[in-house]
Amino acid sequence: EDCKLMNPKHHGNLPPHSGKPWDQFWGKKTPTDGIDIMSKILCYRPNERLNATQAMAHPFFDEIKKPGLKMHDGKPVPPLFDEPEKTG
Repeated sequence: EDCKLMNPKHHGNLPPHSGKPWDQFWGKKTPTDGIDIMSKILCYRPNERLNATQAMAHPFFDEIKKPGLKMHDGKPVPPLFDEPEKTG
């Protein structure tokens, strides 16, 4: 069924395979938010996978959205997100 979601022309079946925990790939020190976003981006089923907008809204990126954030050299972080237009 998963293969058909990825490619409707697929006619074979892959043998069942149990997944491995993501921290086996990225290590136990990987932040929980990092593992969460990657598991949602790399989801096999396309209808369950995060799109780019959803991924950027994930809490993993909250740190870079903080006002006044500076880069390592002390310079301000360039604007990364569209700010709503100010009216009035």
